[in-house]
Amino acid sequence: MDRVTWDAVLARLDDALALCHRFGLGKEVAASRFIEYRRVVTGLVTALHDGGQDAAREEFHRDSALSMIALTEAAEFGDVGDFISHYGEHGVRRTLGRVLDGPVLPADEDPNSNDPRNRLFEFVIASKLWRAGLQPRLGDRPDVSCEVRGKTFFIECKRPLTARGVKGRITDAAAMLPDRIDATGGQALGVIALSLTRRLNLGDKLLVYRGEADGKEKLSRALRPPRRSRAQIGNGCPAASWGCCGTPSRRPWMSQSISTPLPST
Repeated sequence: MDRVTWDAVLARLDDALALCHRFGLGKEVAASRFIEYRRVVTGLVTALHDGGQDAAREEFHRDSALSMIALTEAAEFGDVGDFISHYGEHGVRRTLGRVLDGPVLPADEDPNSNDPRNRLFEFVIASKLWRAGLQPRLGDRPDVSCEVRGKTFFIECKRPLTARGVKGRITDAAAMLPDRIDATGGQALGVIALSLTRRLNLGDKLLVYRGEADGKEKLSRALRPPRRSRAQIGNGCPAASWGCCGTPSRRPWMSQSISTPLPST
């Protein structure tokens, strides 16, 4: 389990926002939800430095939902900054501008306002592939593609807002991939990447744990969907040549003194 301090989250967020400015997205940054996240994370860091654990806990619980979202999305955006810088302005500027938009809280999303976080999820997937030593390419159809040992993978990224929407998003993705795969003579493979954040953590709850071993066990249990859900997801994939992978885009948060988790209310 990676241990990330609040100071590091703030520093990497600042780096990512500075990159956006260099790409000419200053107006988008100024109107972005990430400015609110920066305010929240700065408040947490200041409280921890000035008043220690108790002050940090109090600051966190002024609005625990906002604090958690600010930390997680600031960390996600900061994490993809290196990949975005590597990929270059020409290939990402327009999409990056869209990522900066969107409501502050995911709970306020609807089908008309979820595109920014959908695009961030594409960046997250591409960044993970890049950090693994691959060379992912971003696009509209498919969202992400890459080569692995001479084999092309086309990846459609879907982020269902509800449990009911999981199968529908798989069906949508499955309809988008065949033409691209056929164009390769059937040599490419299709992958549907699902963000299961909204499915597995309704209400943006906190994961409370004591110590790393307890945290790993609870996180593993939380990410293990019921057998019936796994079967339903599998039934949405049209053929054996396809694969589905799921990722929770939220991470559990501990305070900077990593032996003491922040409790939920």
